[in-house]
Amino acid sequence: MHSSIVVTKPAPDPALVTLYEAKVALKIPTESTDSDEMLRFIILRSSDEVQTLCSRVFPKEEVIETFREIVNPITRLPLSRYPVKPEDIFSIVVDGTEIEYDVDVNSGILTLYNGGFWAETVVATYAGGYEIPHEVPPALKQATLMMAKEAYYSTQRGDSSIRQITHKESRIVYFDPSTMIKAMNSGSSGGGGSAAQNAAKSLLQRYTRLTA
Repeated sequence: MHSSIVVTKPAPDPALVTLYEAKVALKIPTESTDSDEMLRFIILRSSDEVQTLCSRVFPKEEVIETFREIVNPITRLPLSRYPVKPEDIFSIVVDGTEIEYDVDVNSGILTLYNGGFWAETVVATYAGGYEIPHEVPPALKQATLMMAKEAYYSTQRGDSSIRQITHKESRIVYFDPSTMIKAMNSGSSGGGGSAAQNAAKSLLQRYTRLTA
């Protein structure tokens, strides 16, 4: 089975945690704005890293997802964006005909009312994911903050994976991918990555989308 997605209404904010939450986690005075630019960058990077590890897009977006090449008939059709509320599914069309279905809100899995099989081309028009930031589960926020804290402290230590360009009042922080990959692959725990990264990955297991 193959699915393709067209995003019709992107999420206004992809960050899984707020600037305020990051400051509290890092014990940075919330009224201070000195590190805001760097923290926003780190939050976006950490949010993207979490989504990459989970093979999912978490912020709620409206999409059109088309399923093709359903070689073996299946009874459960998993939407790529979830959770999905019933009222956020606008239509499920099979070969041009709108059909009736059930949806599991938390997993985004569709089943047919009549207990039949999904075997044809299916077009699902829906909105799936979490409303950012208030619907993001605490454990998912915690994993994102773990990633963000490690990146922040790395900038403070001046790790070799991090580069910084400063010009007048502007500052850009970026990461050397090759150095970061080496660091991820050389963890002493045998699983690769630091203790914080491994702890975050453990939290993310329940949020990971299993793909065929």
